[in-house]
Formats: sequence, C-alpha cells, structure tokens
Amino acid sequence: YCKGFLRMSIMCENGAYMFTYDIERFSRIEIRKLDICGKLSLIETLIKLNHENEEHLIMADSYLIEPELIYSINNKVSRDRIRLLFYPDFKKMSFSCKIKIFTDKITDRRKQNEMEVLEQVKQLICRVCAQQSSRCRSSESR
Repeated sequence: YCKGFLRMSIMCENGAYMFTYDIERFSRIEIRKLDICGKLSLIETLIKLNHENEEHLIMADSYLIEPELIYSINNKVSRDRIRLLFYPDFKKMSFSCKIKIFTDKITDRRKQNEMEVLEQVKQLICRVCAQQSSRCRSSESR
C-alpha cells in the first residue's frame, strides 16, 4: 500500500471500472486559504510524494496532479497530512510538466509577489529537470 494516495477500491462492472475512495479524516485541500509559504510547502510535499510513489513503482505519468485531487488533514501541507486521490492520467504527462501546470493553477494572480516567487519555482523545476534528462541521456550513450 502506497501512503501517498487515499485508500481506494476498484470494481469492474460490465466492463466499466468504478473507483471508490476512503477519505477517512481527510478533506479536499483549500488552496485559496494557503499563503505563499503554504503553497511552496505543498509543492515540496508533492515532489517528495512523487519520489515515494516511484519507490512503489507508481510513476508520476500514471496519475493526475490537480488541486481538486489533493486531500489534507485540517488544510495542512506537511507530508504526513497530505494524500492524493488517484485518478489515471491518460495523457501520460511527465511530473515536471504536471508540477509546472499545478503551480500555475494555484498561483493567485492578484498577488504580484506570489506570482514572481512561483514563477521562479517553475523556472527552477525546468532547470533541474533539464539537468536530470541530460544526465540520463549521457548515461544512456555510454
């Protein structure tokens, strides 16, 4: 069982799959109530979750990362208080693309400082991902 996700059951009925989720004491996170520090912590938590999920062989291209699919205890963003609702990503988008789009979605466009900080975070993610993919390409060519 991967603790990054809400517990779920999958049933197949007449060729259609139905997912049910046990939200326990979790509720959908309220992004608008988070300040810039909370949003940065949430992004950090999602990055940590991604690494944990990969250790369970659940790759980021297999599930969506959307604000409405994130559940929390008391709107806290620490790793032990966050769960994702697993919803398949049929587009198979990379984690770096997902986290950049997610960052755009949670940015409050009325707050200039928040826009600038989160834009820098997106640029940093781009640089890190570019470095990782160039390392992967160089190791593949050996």
